[in-house]
Amino acid sequence: MGIAKLIVTILVLGGLSVLSLSCSPEQDAAPVSENEVAAIQRGDLTIDITAVGNLALSLKENLAFEIPGTVEEVLVEEGETVDEGQVLVKLDTSEWDKQLDALKNQVTAAERQETAAERSLLTKQRDLIQAEINLKNTEIALEKTDTTYSLSDFKVAEADVGEAEENLKVTLVKWTKYGEGTPGYAAFQEVVVQAQTRLDTAEAKLETMLSGFDSDSVAIKKLQVEINQGKLEDAKKAIEDAQITIDDAQEDVKNAQQELDEALEVSPEILSPFSGFITKVNVDGGDEVKKGTVAVELADPAKFEADVLVNEMDIFQVRLSGEAIVQIDAMQGITLPAQVTHISPSATIQSGVVNYKVRVEIRSLAPVVREGLGSRPEATPDIVSGEFPARLQQAVDEGRMTQEQAEEFMKRIQSGEGPSRADRASGRGSGETPPEGEQRRAPPTPPQDFHLREGLTVTVSIIVNERKDALLVPNSAITTRGSTTSVQVLSADGTVEGREIETGISDFQYTEVTGGLSEGEEVVTSQRSPSSESSTGGGRIRIPFFGGGGR
Repeated sequence: MGIAKLIVTILVLGGLSVLSLSCSPEQDAAPVSENEVAAIQRGDLTIDITAVGNLALSLKENLAFEIPGTVEEVLVEEGETVDEGQVLVKLDTSEWDKQLDALKNQVTAAERQETAAERSLLTKQRDLIQAEINLKNTEIALEKTDTTYSLSDFKVAEADVGEAEENLKVTLVKWTKYGEGTPGYAAFQEVVVQAQTRLDTAEAKLETMLSGFDSDSVAIKKLQVEINQGKLEDAKKAIEDAQITIDDAQEDVKNAQQELDEALEVSPEILSPFSGFITKVNVDGGDEVKKGTVAVELADPAKFEADVLVNEMDIFQVRLSGEAIVQIDAMQGITLPAQVTHISPSATIQSGVVNYKVRVEIRSLAPVVREGLGSRPEATPDIVSGEFPARLQQAVDEGRMTQEQAEEFMKRIQSGEGPSRADRASGRGSGETPPEGEQRRAPPTPPQDFHLREGLTVTVSIIVNERKDALLVPNSAITTRGSTTSVQVLSADGTVEGREIETGISDFQYTEVTGGLSEGEEVVTSQRSPSSESSTGGGRIRIPFFGGGGR
């Protein structure tokens, strides 16, 4: 019992000494060893959302026949690589050639009808001119029948006679209504005399105008004028009919030419619209096919995409055209640049877990080689106990990756096949030499015959936030109490002092410092596992490629 109490006393005293070092910003601590100190350096920090998916060819095209017919020859096989414009399948063209000849003959016939209609119109126009000439000649001949009076004078004289005759009739009717010897009878008798005198005068004038001329000749001339007027109207109507015939002929030519053009635009051959490879062949030589029958399926081997699931807590951070990175699981260390091309508006719900499908498309097949870990001591999550960091466990629970994939991912991180932490902290490029004493793993290189395959498992990291050339502090150096964040800063004399700092975003290793520290200052780090009071981002452990918002 005494030994047990002694052990408890030692443990309590040890715990109090640790708390006095890490949690009291006002008290200086004893000097610390070099392997517990990290310098504040500049580097790039990236926050991403990661899920697992499978590659799919993003550019596939079903190539179909544009006309019906008989397959004459299939020139490709499944898996064969083809060039843009290469002939893939041919139809027997004998029947097609006959149809083209018939359409050409139809255009020629329509053009001939149009020409004939135009000639007919010219003839009708000449007939109209002749009718106008004939009418004018007959009118002149009628006027020349009397050298003194014109045709209009005759018409006026004839009208005067007719009006006088009508006036006399009306007067006689009124006169007969009065009895003989009455005042009215005597008065209207005078009116009747005047009406008779008016008629005699008009008839005398007309007779004078007609005297010395052949009345039959005048009548003939009038009849000729009327006939030529009718011919003129007929000529005008004929021109209208001829113009309608031309319009119809022109429409026939247009329709016939359009049918021929459409026929010439299609082809009995199927050509490759782009360079790629054949994924499927659906026809054989001798097959009878209809218009629209799919003959082959073509895919572009340089166009790939992947669908992944993003949970409801992270989906609002994803943006169309946002940057992403695709890591090929079968080719460790090799990643490809990608871009978000689609975000599903509807959710996929399984076992109460809400996810949204996000599609990313690979922008280039030029691989980005990520370097391994440097030798600088850094805390990595321990999975010996079978436990995963919160974000990684969340991805497993939501079905975005399997338990086996999560374990494999953690093995990569611990074996140094993730992003270079030292380089990210220091801001070094991949081609720069590390400081003296720091080891660097040789980066993996893609094989010379590097080709993607549909169905390959990939890890997709959708970048939602990043900082360039930011001040970075290791998460193991940060202590969080409530809303206060602090670190233990190593002074020049070897002692430490507590200091409150302001922070920005963080990943599973580093946190952005926005105030309270300067580049080159050294802070005390802790090798113990993060707890609720010494963690990053409010207790969340960040895993490479498993981002989710920063602070």
